[in-house]
Amino acid sequence: MLLTASVIFWGMQTRLTSQPAEPITIALNNGVQMPVHAVGVGSAGGSVRAVISANIAAGVMHIDTSQLYGTDALVGEVLALVPREALFITSKVAPCSRMQGRLLVSGAAECRERTAAQIASNLANLRVPRVDLLLIHLPPPEGCAESCVLLQAQWAALEVAYSAGYARAIGVSNMCRECLECLLVTARTVPAINQLNYQAGIGPEGESLRQLCAERGIVVESYGGHRHGALALPAVLSAAAARGVPPSRVAVRWLYQQGIPVVSTSANPAHIADTQAAFTDPQMALSPTEMAEIRDDPEGQRASPCLFATFG
Repeated sequence: MLLTASVIFWGMQTRLTSQPAEPITIALNNGVQMPVHAVGVGSAGGSVRAVISANIAAGVMHIDTSQLYGTDALVGEVLALVPREALFITSKVAPCSRMQGRLLVSGAAECRERTAAQIASNLANLRVPRVDLLLIHLPPPEGCAESCVLLQAQWAALEVAYSAGYARAIGVSNMCRECLECLLVTARTVPAINQLNYQAGIGPEGESLRQLCAERGIVVESYGGHRHGALALPAVLSAAAARGVPPSRVAVRWLYQQGIPVVSTSANPAHIADTQAAFTDPQMALSPTEMAEIRDDPEGQRASPCLFATFG
């Protein structure tokens, strides 16, 4: 399909006409097809327009945002210039907490009410009647052991939004074992996604979390695949040198071969193309030995891939 849209680029309104390739997708547990490459605006800073515009021009139509980024209204301005049916939009809500953060609540009932209001505000700012994927951005700041009931209440609010058609799929972000087990006790809908700081060199503990999610039909999505630590691992550098490609392409390919979608942030067309090539370049196939060596590289990250959480 020929895509023609006006997009704000570096403060100027530009008419883009492109013929993007059909996106590579992964099936979520409710059958929704999600593009495996998303552009995230969390680290875009003042370059949100440029980042989104450059990616749309390159055919990356999966946009990942969150109310916590404080840029929803700006994202909505840019996306309003693109046909809604051409986009896959992921957004996130702030976690409920009795102690700190944006969504301070006194208990479960207020958590459900304030989450519903946050979802309505999110949709209004993004100028859409629904998003394709809606996530809880973080566990409760006080931890899931202490505030399990709040996490369960917030998930119930997302389930209501899902049933009402405000999201085509729902999921979580930065949730490790303890939080997932808490949520699943009362959940009527299993999360479709768990978005994590998952990257090359994650080690066996990170792999065990991915397997836990897989056993429950939850797709792990990576927002940390391009971190410089991952790109400097000897196993990644070796695989890149053998193919004559940048290390970032190997790091992304390592994720893709495990069925892990990737969120990246760049306004540089060359960097965007490099990420896309990790999915499509036939020479990028990694052997089982390379996959294991990259996962277990001793110089890799050994901290939890779940922000403010532990493996539990």
